[in-house]
Amino acid sequence: MRTKSGLAFVSFIVIVILALSGGLTVQSGTTHTSSSIVTSLTSSSTSKSTTSSKSTTNDGGIGGFTISTPTIPLCNQSEIDSLNKMHLAIIEPTFTTTAYLNNAFYSFYASPSNSSTWALNVTVVNAWGYDAVFLWELQQNVLKQCSIHLSVVLDSTLAVIGYDSIRNYSVVILPFEEYTTLSEYNALKTFVSNGGELISLNGDSLMVLINYSASTNTIQLWHGHGWNYSGGVAYRYNVNPLNASNVNWLGSTFCCFHVGGYSDTVVDGNTSISQELRTEFGETIWQYYPPSEDAAILNTTNTQMIGRSVENSGPYVVGPYMHEYQKGLVISSSICLDNLIASTSETSAEAFLVFAILAS
Repeated sequence: MRTKSGLAFVSFIVIVILALSGGLTVQSGTTHTSSSIVTSLTSSSTSKSTTSSKSTTNDGGIGGFTISTPTIPLCNQSEIDSLNKMHLAIIEPTFTTTAYLNNAFYSFYASPSNSSTWALNVTVVNAWGYDAVFLWELQQNVLKQCSIHLSVVLDSTLAVIGYDSIRNYSVVILPFEEYTTLSEYNALKTFVSNGGELISLNGDSLMVLINYSASTNTIQLWHGHGWNYSGGVAYRYNVNPLNASNVNWLGSTFCCFHVGGYSDTVVDGNTSISQELRTEFGETIWQYYPPSEDAAILNTTNTQMIGRSVENSGPYVVGPYMHEYQKGLVISSSICLDNLIASTSETSAEAFLVFAILAS
């Protein structure tokens, strides 16, 4: 759950990115031919940055965001060679973007009544929403430095086609996708159980169930955010149906909304990612993480910690981890790492993503 105060800014940034990125093509959420299942994110430049200090590209200071160059190269040649052999995808969170639009779900949440349930039926907008700046940083820094080719899969494609739309990828990256259909949810779960690696970059993903109509390209709230809605009457229902399942296969579930309980992350454990982070950055990473939305690690079976967020007031274990589920692997930041990458371009956050991909 995020506030809507920055949505106008985010919508503006979406337009800027689509206009400037070149490598990103907007696809229709209602078209699911073989040629429209994915788009591609890549870079024409394969050179690595060798800057010794962080430099900032002028973005006018819009919304307080700066577009920055990492202080050290993210990938060496051996890592680039490995990454080039991998089939990687990222989910475009159009459902969540749509839910946060003006005159959408949050209009109902703000003034809930049966006369305002019209706001729970919304036409899908194919845009990145709150992850627009993250996408820009991903393209400009991670993809460019590491020569990564990344396919974009619409969440609406997952909702219609299911697991078959991602079965040929080795790694799927999940940004801020709070709202999900049961089909999308099960497709991601099946992907992991069959041996894939899911990288979750947000502590508040896969939390609210919606229905999606491909014929009308609309979403409708179903279950979550304190409500149950079947298309007629909305009523209060505070039990989240996904919590137990999330803990089972993801290893964690959403716990904390802007509580300010967690800050810097201390590297922990002896996983390959822990060792890489410790070698490159020392014992402390993610030093500029603002209060946001975090997931509590509640399943310690087949779970290895990569780091632990410093606990100021929060009662939960929060931090990056690896969780084995059946044949596959979930690697999660358990915090809003997409926010951190977008707002600070902190190199250790971007490096975590690269090391996570290479761990597959």
